[in-house]
Amino acid sequence: HAKKQDTQKSSWQIYHALLERFAAGDEVDVDECDSILAATGKSEADLQGDVDLLQRRQEWAAQLQAGWNAQQEMVSAQAAIEQLVAERNAFEAKILPKLEAARARYMSAEITANGTIMSKQNLRERPLNPSITARCAELDFEAQSLVEKKREKEERIKRLAVDSIRLMAQPPSDESKALPWDVVAARQNRATLRERLKIDEPEHERLQYELAEIDQRLAEITAERAALEKEKLVP
Repeated sequence: HAKKQDTQKSSWQIYHALLERFAAGDEVDVDECDSILAATGKSEADLQGDVDLLQRRQEWAAQLQAGWNAQQEMVSAQAAIEQLVAERNAFEAKILPKLEAARARYMSAEITANGTIMSKQNLRERPLNPSITARCAELDFEAQSLVEKKREKEERIKRLAVDSIRLMAQPPSDESKALPWDVVAARQNRATLRERLKIDEPEHERLQYELAEIDQRLAEITAERAALEKEKLVP
């Protein structure tokens, strides 16, 4: 009886090995396959069904193993989370008092800073030396006048540039196809523009020089005005 069981076990192991070869896509000798089927009392239909089942069972086993691996990963991740939470709580317990103290300092300083706005305004508007206020007014008036002059000179430079562009943009006319009076008018127009450019070129240079002087004076006024504003804040 024991010998019969060993034979059946051996036959099943051989058959199972055959199933694994088919499931893996390996080539199997036809005669060998027929011999194993005959020894185990299996048909080709049984073989096909058992191969399909084995493949499904292999998939299920792989999924089960993946699940076990995931559970182990969850345990490891949970331990890391708990450790990090503990570290965060310890850090917060240590840093929160310092954070609250810093916030309190900021709020106190902010209240003091905001309270000085009116004081600063009063110091500026009511200087002890009245000549400071008078000088600031003089500088403001001069600056406003210079800004207006600068705008006028820049507009004049733009107009000079337009005249220059007009002359350069005029194509040479084909006088052979034009009427005599048209030729004379065109020549006079070009001559007039050339003369204007001869006159305008020195003016352009003069305007550029004057603009530079205005910018320099405005910078001086700004510096002096800032110094006066600073002087106003001195008791």
